Amino acid sequence: MTRKCGERGKVRFATEAGAVLWAARAADRFGDAQEPYPCDGCGGWHTRDLRKRKARADRFYARQSGATDPEARKRRKARKRANYRANLKRRRSGPGVEDGGCGGLCIGGKGPSGGHGA
Repeated sequence: MTRKCGERGKVRFATEAGAVLWAARAADRFGDAQEPYPCDGCGGWHTRDLRKRKARADRFYARQSGATDPEARKRRKARKRANYRANLKRRRSGPGVEDGGCGGLCIGGKGPSGGHGA
């Protein structure tokens, strides 16, 4: 009854009744809904956690509908902008051209991180 299924590595039940029974017991114990479904791989039955499936579906639909919080989107963009500016500043803060550097403008150059020709 609890042989592993080669395809999914999950507990396998020979009959739907067995899976239903196990699902009911699990719901009693853990309080989560389990749903039995047939497996093509081993011809038996498995149980699937409904909560996980619902969460996955919710995430999928949120992505589809673009239902992201517009404020969060603004914050993300602002963070990207801030990071970009900070990186530019950091790259520019190397030895100046007159000191034999590239003014820190070359990403791999004599910036604060060393790089080539240092």
